[in-house]
Amino acid sequence: MSLLALMGNRTILGITGLFLLFYLLNEFSDKGLIIRLGIILITILSGIGLSQMDIVNRKMNVFVKTTDLDLEVIKTKNRFTITKNTFEHRVLINYLSSKEIFDSFPLGVGTGDYKDVMLERYKEIKFKAGIANEYNLHNQYFSEFLKTGILGGILFMIIIFNLLMEVKRSQKIYSYLAITFCIACTVESYLDRQHGVFIFTLLLPFFIKYENYLNK
Repeated sequence: MSLLALMGNRTILGITGLFLLFYLLNEFSDKGLIIRLGIILITILSGIGLSQMDIVNRKMNVFVKTTDLDLEVIKTKNRFTITKNTFEHRVLINYLSSKEIFDSFPLGVGTGDYKDVMLERYKEIKFKAGIANEYNLHNQYFSEFLKTGILGGILFMIIIFNLLMEVKRSQKIYSYLAITFCIACTVESYLDRQHGVFIFTLLLPFFIKYENYLNK
């Protein structure tokens, strides 16, 4: 969990919390009802405790009070001010990146140019937060298709597919980490960050080798 906390995405921490709950319930499936209820209660109390943290409360308040689902409304709000609603930021980024992926099909824009291309897209709609922070795509799958086109995007999907296929043959440690990482890539461009590269190139292969060794 400390590794995922380092990744800094509360959505993924929530998903991981659910995986952890299912894992614990599975591990203690042969135990009594009281123990299993205790696990559920501890998980719920931990979630409540996290929800009382000031930073989480502030983000939740911003999300509840400022979120719109209409794309034009989102574009208008973000044209005039630097908003703090990261959900709406992701909606805009996904909208712009998907358009650019289709416009640059089938070759992509190149690994060295995609950030500049997205910055120009932000400027076109005057997406102030995107311009100020030079946001990446916040989606590793979109990033690969934008950078390297259909060939690189499909190759990355094949790699992810193979990671998930290893889940069937592995023990639980690798399975939970691999599934969480694959889901995390839908909301963050983790391979743009050092800790994401570390997980993808070192940690996941290590657990594959380690659990293959245990299975011998």
